[in-house]
Amino acid sequence: MTRPAIRLFFAALAAGFLGHAASANELYYSDFDANDGGLTVVSGGNVEQPWVHNGGSGVWSVNGSENLGAPSFSGLRTPPAMVTATGPVYFGGRHRYSFEYDGILWDGGQVRVSVNGGPYNAVPNADFLSGGYVGVIQGNNALTGQEAYNGDSPGYANNEFQVVEAYLGDHPAGTTISVEFLGAWDEFARGQLPNWEITEVVIADTGFVPEPSSLALVAVAAGGLFVGWRRRRAR
Repeated sequence: MTRPAIRLFFAALAAGFLGHAASANELYYSDFDANDGGLTVVSGGNVEQPWVHNGGSGVWSVNGSENLGAPSFSGLRTPPAMVTATGPVYFGGRHRYSFEYDGILWDGGQVRVSVNGGPYNAVPNADFLSGGYVGVIQGNNALTGQEAYNGDSPGYANNEFQVVEAYLGDHPAGTTISVEFLGAWDEFARGQLPNWEITEVVIADTGFVPEPSSLALVAVAAGGLFVGWRRRRAR
C-alpha cells in the first residue's frame, strides 16, 4: 500500500473509531477517556508543567515553562507497538496547540518516532499527510533549527482539535514502534494554556482487511467518512 492510500486506510478504520472496535491492523489506540493509554512522560530542564493526563476530559496536556532562565522540554511517549504486517506504518491522532509566537517561532512541538527501542527521531514534515508542522523553531530549546508546531492551531480559541496523519516508514513484521510528542520551551515566555493537548491516538499497519459491512464505508471515503472520526468528540 502506498502512502497516498492513507485516506482509504483510515476510512476503513473509521467505522471502528466511531464506536471504537479494535481492528487487526491497529497496533495501538486510545482516546484517553478510560485511562492514560499507558503513555509515559520524559522531561528535562526543570519543566514547570510537564505532560499530564486528564481523565475527566480524555486528554493529555502540557503547559511547559516560562521565565525559568533556561530551556526545558517534556516528551509524551506511547508504549511500544509491534508491527503485524510487513509494509508501511501510519500514525493518526487529534490535537490542539499554542506555542509562543510573536513573529519569531520561539517554542514548539514535534512528533517523533522510535524503532525497536532506538532513539526518537523527528517525523519529517514531508511524511505528514495532514496536520504537518508550520515552520522552523528559532528559540533556544531542544527543537532549535527543527521543523515543529508553533503559534495557535486552527480553531484553538474555540477548543477545536485538528487531525494529524503521518507515514512512519516501511517496517518488517515484528518491529516495535513508539511515537513521542515532544514539547520544548526557551528561557522566557510561553503560549496560551494549555500549550498542547492530545486526544485519540492510533498507530496502525496494513494488516487490516475490511469486513463486508465496512466495504461500503470505504467506498464513500471521499465523501467525508474520516471527517466523522475527526469531529466525533468536539470538546
